Amino acid sequence: MNPAGPERVANLRKLIALGFERFTLNYWHSFNGVDPARLAEEVRPVAEAGKVKISAVSFFGNPLPENEEGEVARESIAHLIDCAPLFGCDIVSGFTCRLPDVPIPENIARFKEVRHPWRSVPPRKTSAWENCPMHGDWYRGSWNLAHNPDAWELMFDAVALDNVGLEWEPCHQMTQLIDPLPQIREWRNRLFHLHGKDATIRRDLIARHGIGRQGVLRLAPHPRFRRLQLNRRYFRIALDRLYRCHRH
Repeated sequence: MNPAGPERVANLRKLIALGFERFTLNYWHSFNGVDPARLAEEVRPVAEAGKVKISAVSFFGNPLPENEEGEVARESIAHLIDCAPLFGCDIVSGFTCRLPDVPIPENIARFKEVRHPWRSVPPRKTSAWENCPMHGDWYRGSWNLAHNPDAWELMFDAVALDNVGLEWEPCHQMTQLIDPLPQIREWRNRLFHLHGKDATIRRDLIARHGIGRQGVLRLAPHPRFRRLQLNRRYFRIALDRLYRCHRH
């Protein structure tokens, strides 16, 4: 949910009426004139009245570069960490970010330097890093390091803290032809926040065209999903069964 939009409170009420129970408020690049403390005053009463939860607040910027953009991102993330309790949540999420077009292993020293201050963050607050490649790969990219398990191992070795983990979206693994389900067992202690989308791997198209052709790997709503009104009970049961099947 975009917190900078003028209809943010009205949209929150509409989504609650549709049956949504968990919300993330996402900032992109900057606070866009809407300070998190002010935002919390607006949305938390609506969430509490609707008996729903703000599960995380997010800032998607790039704190790694040594420039004005990086400085703004670092200051904004630190401020959002301080403001998270005002929303009734303890998770701040976003991209790990990366030095543009630098291979992932060569980013780790800078990543550790910038993210190491999390050591001073109280254990009750956590950082969850989104696992979206953002059109990058192991060798180049502009936004994120946390693409896949190989990168996660480097990240969590560099920043070995219990309160840092992943904002895990299984479809971001599927678009890399990685089976996401075994990750629940192996990485369950690092899966702090979950996203969910509708996705299908068209292996017939991959076999014919490879993965380089436009449209072969993409996320798109299934036609039936567009017509469905969310069934909260079904979704809760599905997640619970998924976790129980793979936690042992």
